[in-house]
Amino acid sequence: MNPLRYLAPPTPYKELSTTNKKGLKERLSYAEALEHHPGLQLSAEKAELLHTYQQACETLLEEPGNLNAAMRMMQYEQSLEPTGGSLSSPAAPVNLSFDLATKVKLGEELDNLYSVWAVTRYRKYLPTGIQEEAAKHPSSTAADPWHTAFWTPFHGRLEAEAAAFKGVLAGENQHNECPTSILLMLLCDRHTVDWDETRALIRYAAEGAEGVIQGLPESDFGELLHTKDVAGLATRLARDESGWSCSTEYVLGVSTLLMGFFANTLADTLFETEEELMDPTKWEPKKVLRERLALAEGHEQAFRDLLQEMYVQMLVGSDDEDEAGFPGYDDFDDLDDDEWEEFEGDVEEGEEEDDGDESDEY
Repeated sequence: MNPLRYLAPPTPYKELSTTNKKGLKERLSYAEALEHHPGLQLSAEKAELLHTYQQACETLLEEPGNLNAAMRMMQYEQSLEPTGGSLSSPAAPVNLSFDLATKVKLGEELDNLYSVWAVTRYRKYLPTGIQEEAAKHPSSTAADPWHTAFWTPFHGRLEAEAAAFKGVLAGENQHNECPTSILLMLLCDRHTVDWDETRALIRYAAEGAEGVIQGLPESDFGELLHTKDVAGLATRLARDESGWSCSTEYVLGVSTLLMGFFANTLADTLFETEEELMDPTKWEPKKVLRERLALAEGHEQAFRDLLQEMYVQMLVGSDDEDEAGFPGYDDFDDLDDDEWEEFEGDVEEGEEEDDGDESDEY
């Protein structure tokens, strides 16, 4: 059975006259994802057109009847249509609209990919008791934890589309030739995960999840401490926090709620993150980190001890930073699974319900 059967091909956007807020948000998501892509190489003129399109989407969400914004939006979308058509045989419209089931499916696969990778990296540093319990859990012996069966054909599609997607990033109208790459671009932006890192992980999973993941920065915490790579450690923790998901209860035997605690508190434990929050390489190390960086050896054990201390502190609970420099972890000592879920369909008081039929999640 085809593991990619849940990924439906994209269709054209709905006509602006018949679209709703969901349709406008979908267009805005495309513009933002393309603008954020690290491989984008547009000319100054095309970069300005993309930015204008993004502004038009934002304007129409606030002012649905704005004719100027509507005109700018339609002009940009028409400019994306493939060339080579004629009056008797017009070119096919550009297909950029993915259905909700397709986006949800790929989102779930991305969550699993990053969750398995995170647990694989964190597991040897977790408290001994947690490691022992994890080894007894049924999920610790999952037959295909990396979902190689899914990522192998998906990776094949990405490889086949590589030239066309590179053209899209350079402003060429080759969108219909690389739907899988565009879908992944949208989901990486939605899930706030790094494109290059995601591609390396997909390649790793597709090749059977054996050996060392190639093309990724150092991600072992003990090694980052040993080499005193403060910027690398900060970047790693920032990515772990933004990319972590609790979409399943356990991954490789480890509770995702517990992993969420570490992923969401390590950065604040080790760094002053208030200043330059958007750039983790500018975070300042706290005393807790400075002490461990000063060690001549034993960096792996030092990080293992750190997680043990954090775990105990979380169980005991404290409203304020303790003498060892740990922040208060009271918010994590009695979390229910519901507190990790997004309630995307809720409508704020005084806000009109969206007229679309798809979840706001995408």
